[in-house]
Amino acid sequence: MVVRRFLVALVVFSLVVPFSLSAMAQEKKPFEGVVLNAYFIGGGAYEKLYTKIPEFEEQTGAKVNIAAKLSHFELNKRVAQEFASGGDIDVISTHTTFAPGQKDFLLPLNEYLTPEDLKDFTPSTIEASTVDGKLIMLPRHTDVRIMYYRTDLFEDPREQEAFKAKYGYDLRPPTNWQELLDVAEFFTRPPNLYGFVFTGGEEPLVGTFYELLLSAGGNFFDEEGNVIFNQEPGQKALQLLVDLYYHKKATPEGVPNYRWDEVAKAFRDGLIAFYFDWPGWYTMMKDPKESKVAGKFGLAPYPVGPAGYAKIWGGSHGFAVAKSTKNPEAAVALVKFLTSGDNLYFEAKEGGFLPTSISAYQRLKEDVAKTGDPLDLKRLELLEQELAGFVPPPKIPEYQEIVSAIWPELQKSLVEGRDVKVTLDIAAEKVRKILGR
Repeated sequence: MVVRRFLVALVVFSLVVPFSLSAMAQEKKPFEGVVLNAYFIGGGAYEKLYTKIPEFEEQTGAKVNIAAKLSHFELNKRVAQEFASGGDIDVISTHTTFAPGQKDFLLPLNEYLTPEDLKDFTPSTIEASTVDGKLIMLPRHTDVRIMYYRTDLFEDPREQEAFKAKYGYDLRPPTNWQELLDVAEFFTRPPNLYGFVFTGGEEPLVGTFYELLLSAGGNFFDEEGNVIFNQEPGQKALQLLVDLYYHKKATPEGVPNYRWDEVAKAFRDGLIAFYFDWPGWYTMMKDPKESKVAGKFGLAPYPVGPAGYAKIWGGSHGFAVAKSTKNPEAAVALVKFLTSGDNLYFEAKEGGFLPTSISAYQRLKEDVAKTGDPLDLKRLELLEQELAGFVPPPKIPEYQEIVSAIWPELQKSLVEGRDVKVTLDIAAEKVRKILGR
């Protein structure tokens, strides 16, 4: 009897234990117990994508600790400090503008990703994310600006009559720089309304100057790498900003302190007649809970510059992995997850972004076609048009150092009215020293 019971027990054990081990094996998650420290861009509509992170944690067993959510300019400073001090950092938000200057601290992703992993990204964004042959980030969404303008102002017959009487031509979203100045001046009625607004400090100011510089026929450097932004096209570009802020006072006084959040909020609050902005604010702009101009704005292309065309400064936000990460496979998996077609479609729908995923963009176009919203259709049409003319900043490691050197000089012309040639000559000399030329 004892032997028989033993044999029965042995059979049961032999059946149960493999089943239990199999179940345990199935429950085992690839990154169980791994903690990833992430430093992300925050604010605006950027944070909606992060609501998807619990799905990644559930799928992989990893825990994502978001150590910081900051504006990109504050984030760059914080990340630089972490890299310099050997901080525990795994994944960061970055941008095609910033990544070249961070490349020594970023993990090349080529070794961890296959062509299959990359096939859903637009090729141009992968190229822009590659420095010295190394893919150092995965792109999230692409930014190019278009014009937002107040239809309740521009289509008001009284405003149209008054404008034509003063300037001699019909009121419309400006198509060139002279019209930009005229319309901005016309709608400036402080403190409740200003014609225009722009970002007046740090990298956003340099970026705005850069696209005006290009639209005037200039550039930062010539083909030999010589500094040329202080020549006539650069002087015209900076003079436009100085005229708007200092001479015509056609912008709010706070412009030198304005970054992206502030300019978008000023327009949403009904304080601005027209301005240029990125795709990511669009959904918020249409929301009556967030915007006083919901249902009262239209979209238009950039005004052309003195060179007869408009060039748009732009690039792609994205995510990168720190070279110092202790868990590269888990960190790369998080970056892949955040930039998946499904998640970028979610972000585009929720935040209005222009996704770098081909499949996400196609789904977005199909959604817009179904709704038939003329403003949504116009927006995609304009973004596609502007993408054809967008130009990224120079892809050099020194770019952020250059930005830090020249923006205070540009701002002095804004705030003090300093001669633009004097300002640009000083800035150009600073850049020459940085480049060692």
